[in-house]
Amino acid sequence: MIGQSSPVDPTVKFADQLKAMRDRIAELERSMTQVDEWAAVTDPPVVESNWTLVSFDAVASSKWVEFLLVVERSSTGLVVPDTTGNVTNETVATLADVCRGSITFGVAIGTGSTGRGVFATYIPSSGLVRLNAFASPADVTVGEQFSFGGLVRTSP
Repeated sequence: MIGQSSPVDPTVKFADQLKAMRDRIAELERSMTQVDEWAAVTDPPVVESNWTLVSFDAVASSKWVEFLLVVERSSTGLVVPDTTGNVTNETVATLADVCRGSITFGVAIGTGSTGRGVFATYIPSSGLVRLNAFASPADVTVGEQFSFGGLVRTSP
């Protein structure tokens, strides 16, 4: 394999070793130029109670999802419990199956194009979009909007 040293086998002719290396390089080049098939996501996310879907746009492939989700706090406010702005994994929405994969940890996603800045994660294996912390400790009021999104790898 390229980038790894291996002992030269004196019983194999140099021409055979060179051919094997060229074949491996060609295989790697083919795999690097394969393009994922992307498709528009037509199923809207399911938003949690106290949130309303404002807009959603996404495309997905077998290993990636790119999305922009905008939600609004719709009924009761959300108390931000301390001066650090931390909240306990407030689930905002669940994305459709086509947006999911096998990665089980929370991946940081972009926020703040609508509303104030927050730290949020997307968990590809479950489809959960979660609020984790706010840039300020002020409570969330009814009618306040937030956006979440980014390009996320969903499967290895």
